[in-house]
Amino acid sequence: MHKPDLPDHYRDLYVVHMMLRQLGYESADMFVGFERVVGIGENVLFVQLRTQGKEFNCSVAQLAPGVDRDEVLGGWSVSCRIANGASDGARARWRRESVWGAEQALRRLVGTLAARGFEIPALNALKAQHGDAAMEMAAKLWGEPIAGLNLGGDA
Repeated sequence: MHKPDLPDHYRDLYVVHMMLRQLGYESADMFVGFERVVGIGENVLFVQLRTQGKEFNCSVAQLAPGVDRDEVLGGWSVSCRIANGASDGARARWRRESVWGAEQALRRLVGTLAARGFEIPALNALKAQHGDAAMEMAAKLWGEPIAGLNLGGDA
């Protein structure tokens, strides 16, 4: 049986997108683009989260000079269709193979978003459902420590 596969930069984009979805953000609030990063250079591919009146760019990969950006963005659309049709096992493998798949990467992402003032929707949902036990549950889901996160409201 053919295992669907994605080039590394699309796999990493997909994994970051999945992590943001896991944290409760909507796909409609996520965008893919290119930027110049000081110390890295041009053609840095990123996932942008635009929500809660804020923007956050998560750099994923640096592509070769002269890359056709429209071709890369078109490839992202194709990769999304492949990923949506892939098995859970294939998606889990992509996460394991991605530099973004490590548990520490998810913890860093949660911490960075919280430090920039983003509320984490999945934490809000846990808090609404489980009250004070939400932080303990989040620690089990995303690892320790998950302290000081912005749960929104009066938290």
